[in-house]
This record gives sequence, structure tokens and C-alpha cells, in this order.
Amino acid sequence: MSLNARTATADPKTLRPGYEALAQGGGAWAPLAQEGLAALDLRPGATADQQKEARRILTQIVGSENATEGVRARAQALLETFGDAG
Repeated sequence: MSLNARTATADPKTLRPGYEALAQGGGAWAPLAQEGLAALDLRPGATADQQKEARRILTQIVGSENATEGVRARAQALLETFGDAG
């Protein structure tokens, strides 16, 4: 939760390792950490490669059995803004 609280203001380079550790650790926090990684890759000024990675992560979340319905719904909504129905 502390990572999410700092996402809007902190340097993404300082937040990414924390999100990556949670995402790789699996369990209940992994989908939320993946959502955080996607948010970092969608910040203003994101490169095309970062946006592509965000789409990949969001698609993975939508298909995840471990993600809650709310996390999957948010990921699906973001994909739809890109024109990716998922």
C-alpha cells in the first residue's frame, strides 16, 4: 500500500523494484503489484515500449485466476481505453 501511495509523486525507478518483488512473489498481492507496474508504465511521458509492456501486464491480469474481480475489471477497462478488448 505504501508503494501505491507514492506512485503519483515518486520516481518510478525507486518504486519499480518493490512492485517487481511483490509481482514475482506470487500470492494475493501479485496482481495488485502487476497493476502498479502497469501504472508506472502509463505515466505521462511513457515511451511506446513502456505502453506496450503495460498492455502486456494488463492482459495478463485480465486472464489471471489470482486477481480479484475488481483488479481484473480495472485492467479490462484500461485495455479498452487502448482499443484492446482483451
